[in-house]
Amino acid sequence: MAQAEARVERKVIETKTYTLELSDAEARTLAVILGKVAGSPTASPRKHAESVHNALKRAGVQWFDTPLSRLAAGVIAFDEGEA
Repeated sequence: MAQAEARVERKVIETKTYTLELSDAEARTLAVILGKVAGSPTASPRKHAESVHNALKRAGVQWFDTPLSRLAAGVIAFDEGEA
């Protein structure tokens, strides 16, 4: 006679997170820098930069159309690959 047994294994996944407190000027500066990151939005570390950039936008950080955004030149480019 056939027998079957089901097993459930539970694994604990630890996730390390960080909280960063910034002044308005620091947040706007970081948003400008993150807005200059180039590379694949899915297959390079740009995805992490974009995630932080979007969080700053959701928090209401205003960086566009400011003298600060016009001071930034060039880009930071990531090749594909995991960070």
